[in-house]
Amino acid sequence: MDEREDFYLFLLNKGLGEQTSDKYARLVSAIEGDPLKHYTQTQAGGKASVGTLTPLRAAIQWWLRYGDVPEEDVSLYLPPMKGHKGLQRSGLEADQLKVFQTRLIAVPEPSRTILQLLPETGLRISEIVSLKGSNIQRAGKHTVLRFSGKGQKIRTVPLNKNAMGIWREYQQSGHAPTIKPNGYIFPGKKPNTHITARAITHHTGRMAALEPSLGGLSPHVLRHTFATRAIQKGASVAHVMQLLGHSNIATTQRYLHPTLSDLASIVDAF
Repeated sequence: MDEREDFYLFLLNKGLGEQTSDKYARLVSAIEGDPLKHYTQTQAGGKASVGTLTPLRAAIQWWLRYGDVPEEDVSLYLPPMKGHKGLQRSGLEADQLKVFQTRLIAVPEPSRTILQLLPETGLRISEIVSLKGSNIQRAGKHTVLRFSGKGQKIRTVPLNKNAMGIWREYQQSGHAPTIKPNGYIFPGKKPNTHITARAITHHTGRMAALEPSLGGLSPHVLRHTFATRAIQKGASVAHVMQLLGHSNIATTQRYLHPTLSDLASIVDAF
């Protein structure tokens, strides 16, 4: 067993989720040399974003505990974080979304369904790939996704008509597994595994390379697309915050800026 796997199992035994444990293990294993020194150098000068530093800092904290540093002493090893605030979040505009949907034809299942659902649900890529049959539930007249999101917080996301149509197509495609409560909706290549976030990111990267108008397309951009469209349709900040699973309203407010199309519409009206 290599050290990455050992660290991953250590995190699982401490109660962290599979996705979080895997992320922290990957972050630490990708560092050449001393992880603590790497973090200190990365945050020096405040050039890195808070969004980059936060998961790295958390991973290093657990790495120190893995190395037998007492929990109460971990903070003594880490310098205060000096990252800058994240930039405004932008999603795909209407014309880009059409190009994206056209390119989806060449993407195999289940990646295609996942990519279709991301701008309709606003889920994080780690959340959607790990969905199980038990996460699809009925709530009155609506079908909802109820799952444990970031920070192990239970979140409920209703599926709109578009999402329901995508879900039905997937079920009828012949690629969907028989849905079982403990079975993954989007299975991986090995038994009892789900498709990886990396596999989905591979497709968005390929689509962006083939279609320059999609820019830096990624699963996270598709999540931003959901948020931007929700705001444009008149959703309140509180509602979008809950749908996205944000714990801080300041994070949600990064989406509250006009798109190029919004600005063009205003200018055209003059």
